[in-house]
Amino acid sequence: MNEKSVSININRKTWQKLDQYCQASGKIESAVLEELISLLDKPSILENSNPIQQFQEFSNTIPVPILLIQSINGSINYANPKALSLLGFSLESLLTFSFLDLCEESPQKELLIQQLKTQKSKGNYEVKLKKQDNNYLYASIFLQPLEWNQNLLMVSWCDITIRYQVEQELKEKKAFLQLVLDNIPQLIFWKDTNSIFLGCNRLWAKAAGIVDPEQVRGKTDYDIYNDPNNKHLDPPNNNLNYYREQDLRVINTGKPQLNFVEQKRNPEGQEVWYNTNKIPIKDSKGNIVGVLGTIENITERKLVERALFEEKELAKVTLNSIGEAVITTDSQGIIQDFNPIAQQLTGWTTKEAIYQPISKIFKLIDNGGNSLDNPIYEVLRSSQNQRERRTGILQAKNREQYEIDMVITPIRGQNYQILGTVLIFRDITQASQLAHQLSWEASHDPLTGLVNRRELEKQLTLALEAYKSENIEHILCYLDLDQFKVINDTCGHVAGDELLKEVTHLLQARVRSSDILARLGGDEFGLLLKGCSLKKAEAIANNLRQLVKNFRFTWDNQVFSIGVSIGIVAINQDIKTITSFLNAADAACYAAKERGRNCVYVYQDSDYEVTQQIGQSQWIVRLNNALTDNRFRLYSQKIISIQSPEKVHHEILLRLLDESGNLVSPFAFIPAAERYNLMADIDQWVISNFFKVYSEAYQTQPDLDTTEFKSLYTINLSAISLKNSQLCHFIEEQLSSYKVNPQHLCFEITETTAITNLTEAVQLIEAIKRLGCYFALDDFGSGMSSLSYLKHLPVDYLKIDGSFVKNLTKDSVNYGLIDCFHRIGHVMNMETVAEWVEDQEILQILEEIGVDYAQGYGIERPIPLSF
Repeated sequence: MNEKSVSININRKTWQKLDQYCQASGKIESAVLEELISLLDKPSILENSNPIQQFQEFSNTIPVPILLIQSINGSINYANPKALSLLGFSLESLLTFSFLDLCEESPQKELLIQQLKTQKSKGNYEVKLKKQDNNYLYASIFLQPLEWNQNLLMVSWCDITIRYQVEQELKEKKAFLQLVLDNIPQLIFWKDTNSIFLGCNRLWAKAAGIVDPEQVRGKTDYDIYNDPNNKHLDPPNNNLNYYREQDLRVINTGKPQLNFVEQKRNPEGQEVWYNTNKIPIKDSKGNIVGVLGTIENITERKLVERALFEEKELAKVTLNSIGEAVITTDSQGIIQDFNPIAQQLTGWTTKEAIYQPISKIFKLIDNGGNSLDNPIYEVLRSSQNQRERRTGILQAKNREQYEIDMVITPIRGQNYQILGTVLIFRDITQASQLAHQLSWEASHDPLTGLVNRRELEKQLTLALEAYKSENIEHILCYLDLDQFKVINDTCGHVAGDELLKEVTHLLQARVRSSDILARLGGDEFGLLLKGCSLKKAEAIANNLRQLVKNFRFTWDNQVFSIGVSIGIVAINQDIKTITSFLNAADAACYAAKERGRNCVYVYQDSDYEVTQQIGQSQWIVRLNNALTDNRFRLYSQKIISIQSPEKVHHEILLRLLDESGNLVSPFAFIPAAERYNLMADIDQWVISNFFKVYSEAYQTQPDLDTTEFKSLYTINLSAISLKNSQLCHFIEEQLSSYKVNPQHLCFEITETTAITNLTEAVQLIEAIKRLGCYFALDDFGSGMSSLSYLKHLPVDYLKIDGSFVKNLTKDSVNYGLIDCFHRIGHVMNMETVAEWVEDQEILQILEEIGVDYAQGYGIERPIPLSF
């Protein structure tokens, strides 16, 4: 075979036509060239040329990378300049490689290896080719066996690096977008114009019962809800067609469908709310190609809204129910809420008031009717975060006025900015009037209108301070009306009250406006003469005494004359306390009474008589404190039966524990208690506390000797208690409260008290005996008309005065009197008790006379009460 050399040269114009042909046909240049070569005269080629050389010469002229490789192992036999240029290798170094060495590991490379082994390597592959600088290029390679040499494969490729990078970038963007969508706390999906799902985020997929978001592609709402695996899904409130109708409205109109709210239940049966928004998806040309939907779980918001609504409704009900007016405003002072009480006080209806400036509805005025600035605006301008409390006068719409108490509280946001105010106010008109009245009553006597003792003490305090700081002399006069009790008892309390009023007017007409006239209680008055000398005060006091003496009081066609005793004391540094001033003035007044009444007496420190009265008056505070602090103590003294020794009675006695813990005899404090009307309270204390001790002993000691409770316990009553119409009711209540047997009790009063108050005594004795108690007459025989009055007193025991018993062994007259008292008592069914029995000799004589009981130090001294 003759060798012929065939040289094929392709000019530039021809190559351009070849390139256009490849683009139009989609074929690769190398494949087209191979096809052209095969169409040449094969015999001519075989005979006249070297095919390898001819192929190389042809490959060198085209701008397509071409390699010739062994079909078995892929070793490289040849590379054209274009391939060398793209890979960066020299021909010598490249021929040392296998084509497979240039390919990076990938599934495509594995496929290529398998194809080479099976001799089926023809086709396209996408691989990553290694360059000489260790970089890579992405190539779409084409393998074609040579017909004239089956052991060789022609490899050509297109550089797809840019396409690959773009695809990778798109993949990354898609992955990033999916990552973003999967982490958005909303359910997101997108559909085509046929409502077929194209994708979703992971949260929507999970809610739809789908594991992988990719699985939603191609499904419809019908597919989702009719899936047997999705029975846990709560179906829509509307049918599924409603979803399609929503999609079509978006697709057809190009307008979003927003805030479609559905209420459902989750698999646990709890209420859930979803809010759906759908917007159109448009392509680059503005054509609608689908729908994007977002679904937000608004359950928490709905629950909060419901709670806020309920709270708001509750607040409205509360505001409408409370008894105070409430107005709320915004930061500009515009009314936002207005409850019924606010309507009632302002006279404006809610409809009229809402969204109006607070200054128009809530108007404050001063005492003269002039408008005042609204305090709401002051609070709104203030930076203080505290409420304001004020009082003022509210003028209603109808110009009616109310005195109000108001509290204004700023409403602040999270950043402490003022959002508005809450105004709460109430009508205190009546309360204010009552407070003024109570304040007046607290400092004034309601009968005469004069200041009372408390207010006088305040004025005395100021007078004393004025004396100390300015050396201004003041005088205190203590006035006690003479014969007032006679008029009060004769004509009644109404007449007594009228007398006090007239005397008040009489005295007020003669005192200066700067002086203070006070009623201290009963028929006692105090007069503070400011800036007055002692001499002038004495003259004023005598004028007042004479004025009262000349006064005539007429009542029921009867004319009465009265007098007044006046004690005077100068306010100076010698007397240091207000109580001391009052006590000194009271004592001086008492001294004036002792000197014959209707007198004026000036206090002097050296007066023993006045000093004694002051000492007695000081017991007022001590006795009141003793009652408050429970410092009285109960004692008892045994009363034995002379004729029947088994009978034992006891008299309940009283002692006082002073501030130092020492016992005080009743002879020290009883006179003061009687003078200052404290005996009624002391009597009730004795009764109540004895009943309590007796009841406790009876309940806690059931095994106590029952004879102890068969004894009779005698309790003394004072003259003031005799006049207490409520005493019997009090005793009855105490008997019931402590469950005391009345047959074990005996009450006693002195003979002098009974005779002086015979009517009251008889009434009290009869009332107490109706309760089941006994009654005794104490100190019998000391009165001048004892025997004549005795028949009117239904008592059970006569307690013979100790003065007769004490000298019984030395005085035969006393023996006769005691015998007489005893006989009269027995005639009247009364048992007799001899007091002050000091020895056995007296006891024997009493036994001879037949006296029933004996009491005294010879029997037993008083001991603390105990059972």
